[in-house]
Amino acid sequence: MITTKPDEIKRTLIVTCGPLSQTVGAMFSARLVERQGPQAAMAVLSTGDDDLDTAVTSALTRISPPDLAALLATHNWRLASPAELSLFLLVDAASGAGENAAMLAEQLTAVIYRHLGVEAASLLIWLMGAAGESAAAECLSVPVGVSRGTAVLGLCNEAGYRLPDDDALCRAAAELLWCLAVTTLQTLPEQATLQNELVFSGDQPLFTIGLSGWEWSPAATHAAFTCRWLDNVLAHWLARSEEDISSAEVAAWMESCHLGLADVATHLLKEEEQQLPRFPGEAWRMPWPWDLSRLLTETLFTAEVDDESLIVFQEHACLRLAGPLHRATAVLQQQAQAILNDNPIAGIARACAWLEAVMVEYDRLIEQTLDEQETLNESMSALATERGPVETHLKAGLAAWPPARWQNWTAATLRPWRWPGLVWRYGQMQQAGWQLCHILRQQAALKRQCLLNKTSRQAMSELRQITRRVSGQVEEVGEMLQYLAGEWAGHGEQKGKAQAVRAATSCQWPGIALPVPHALYPQLIPDDAAEAVAAAAALGGLGQQVTGLDDAIGAGLHRFGEQRLAGVWHLTAADALMAWAGDHEQLQVRWQEAWDAACPLWRVDEARLAESVREQNGWGTAVCGADAHLLADLLPETDGNMTWLPSGDRKRLWLARVRTGI
Repeated sequence: MITTKPDEIKRTLIVTCGPLSQTVGAMFSARLVERQGPQAAMAVLSTGDDDLDTAVTSALTRISPPDLAALLATHNWRLASPAELSLFLLVDAASGAGENAAMLAEQLTAVIYRHLGVEAASLLIWLMGAAGESAAAECLSVPVGVSRGTAVLGLCNEAGYRLPDDDALCRAAAELLWCLAVTTLQTLPEQATLQNELVFSGDQPLFTIGLSGWEWSPAATHAAFTCRWLDNVLAHWLARSEEDISSAEVAAWMESCHLGLADVATHLLKEEEQQLPRFPGEAWRMPWPWDLSRLLTETLFTAEVDDESLIVFQEHACLRLAGPLHRATAVLQQQAQAILNDNPIAGIARACAWLEAVMVEYDRLIEQTLDEQETLNESMSALATERGPVETHLKAGLAAWPPARWQNWTAATLRPWRWPGLVWRYGQMQQAGWQLCHILRQQAALKRQCLLNKTSRQAMSELRQITRRVSGQVEEVGEMLQYLAGEWAGHGEQKGKAQAVRAATSCQWPGIALPVPHALYPQLIPDDAAEAVAAAAALGGLGQQVTGLDDAIGAGLHRFGEQRLAGVWHLTAADALMAWAGDHEQLQVRWQEAWDAACPLWRVDEARLAESVREQNGWGTAVCGADAHLLADLLPETDGNMTWLPSGDRKRLWLARVRTGI
């Protein structure tokens, strides 16, 4: 049978009598606090109070305010049967109060009716500790007027195995009291009493219950899963890249961003600086004889002025590099950011690989400029070799040439025999002067090419350094992520174990503490790669870390991971149990462990029972927990009734075995 009735509670008064029962009451009160139970509707008293009636009426007043239902609703509890009240009477058989149990139950019922006008649904629970076992027969033979029946819990269970001490009995009784007061297992006493009445009419047989189960820690699981999520995300971000980056792709990108060699060179010299000097080449074609010396001086002076201008031009070219270099920093950073933002998976490796490819391309361009410079140097050397004899010949000819004074040329015209020699030498010098201008013009052009080559090579070198710095920024992002990965490695598992231990020991849970159900992680996070992409997007993209490294990204990433794994809080102990067992066979093994641990806590000697009683002796089993019915088709069949009860408690799954007809 699978029930779907939600958890409901009633106003509950728990009265303890004797040291063991008081310990159980204290443990139950601790559970109310630690498990955030319905404290507003629960009261625990001891018969050791000086004025029991006054203590009872005070407790009843506290748990019966007019707005109790609304007060409980604010804490996600529902008040069932507002006109009813549950009374639990816990009696320690060793306290000597056994003979007074009937009178105490009658007194409490009367006080409740007198104060609230309601009939109490009462249940008596005998605690048979080590000191009370000798009084068991005397206590259990006393009839007590309780509407929900009488239960007995002892150290020796039905199978003949004993709990180690009274403290273990108190823990089991406190957990059972919690189940009977707060969970849907509260129906077990009525079912057991009804079966007893059907079989043993006129008598007052007892029943006993054994309790076991499983508990898991959603907080521990959430912590462990969050760190696993963080590890996976960082592993994807820091993964190696198998992507090949071609030099043609990089060169095309550099050209599109105007960071290539040709683009940079266009910014170095202005148009007027690229123009060659105006050598008097045309004047050398047919100069006046007396102007040869002046033309040579003008030619050489023009070359010297151009050399000095080139020094200034080079300084200006270096200054003009500032703009492109500054822009290059922003462009390279934007490219690295785009790579990280477009696809953060292996983003660090891909961004570094891209920047490395850019540096390789700049190395190639630097090598290209060096090769070009070598060619230019050879051309310059050839021109210098060619210029030397021409200039020497021209200067030697002018040294024997008549000075540019009119007296010298008047005398020369009066000596016709000298004319042939002068004409021949004039032709030689005129040709040499024109050739010198041609050489100097070529040299001026080559010097400008050398200037552009040198400055361009300097630009390529500085651009490579800028690329190296941007690559260093990306690598620093990777180092920060590596540090975070190291900080989180194993931390989640350790934190999860610590929380699980605290959860298991805080209320001294007698059941089986389940480990972190790692098998459930893929159900919550089916695609780790998609999570890595989503995490980067949630942080605004990894690219922003390139220009503004912020280690606070770790806290933001952790918060996002916790949000992504919020589904952990919707899982149940049934889910955790099935994940822990792994398969059907293992689940049956785990079930058998809990079944044995839930053996009813009272030893029944079948041989001493009458045959008619033995035949009517019965028992039942109930499993209580959120989604408990999911186990129905997976667990082995058991003799007797099996009841599957829902619960709002997702952390625990209880297995209760009830023995009637004692």
